[in-house]
Amino acid sequence: MRNNKLVLCCFVIFCLLFSMPSCRKEAEPMSRKYFDYFDTVSTVYDYSDDGEDAFEKNCDDIAEMLEKYHKLFDIYNEYEGMNNLCTVNKNAGGEALKVDRELVDFLLYAKNLYLLTGGEMNVMMGSVLSLWHDCREDASKGDPRVPDNALLLEAAKHTSIDSLEIDGENLTVRISDELATLDVGAVGKGYAAEKIAQMLEDREAGGYVLDIGGNIRMIGEKSSGDGWIT
Repeated sequence: MRNNKLVLCCFVIFCLLFSMPSCRKEAEPMSRKYFDYFDTVSTVYDYSDDGEDAFEKNCDDIAEMLEKYHKLFDIYNEYEGMNNLCTVNKNAGGEALKVDRELVDFLLYAKNLYLLTGGEMNVMMGSVLSLWHDCREDASKGDPRVPDNALLLEAAKHTSIDSLEIDGENLTVRISDELATLDVGAVGKGYAAEKIAQMLEDREAGGYVLDIGGNIRMIGEKSSGDGWIT
């Protein structure tokens, strides 16, 4: 009887040991945070074993790309040496503006998204969204309110995607409606995250996680072989 109890005890311990999750603690990834882009926090995590030098190089290039897209997509500020979305909006109703190839590619992508989503994703909603932006700013100052419905209806008349004219060959952009404006807040950060991911993939970097203001993108696999948890 004693031997039977001993065998049973050993069997229970054996089952418990193999049913318990692994106690191996995964090494903390290298990480880098950015606070200066898109008015949010972005973080890069490196789960690879490529080393610190490779990580630093990738992070420097990521910062450069974030800064470039942040400036190109900014609708509130202009920057020396480029025509960005703020410039394009200010020029609505005027002549076509010469812009960077990256901005042309992005706006062509945005126009295609409009078609793919049946108009649900429309970067020409700036006239409407600006009214909500103004109310949000007033709310932060202690004056909460919503936009006047009549103003929203009037602004909605100036949201046609057809007013966005893009010349991919000559790299020019024009908004034909002088009361229409671009707002790319719904897609800009995600687009930047995907372009950064493509850059890392092109240099065969793996084991990276990008968190660009809440837009998550994983590249490759962890060097440990563990899968990503989503």
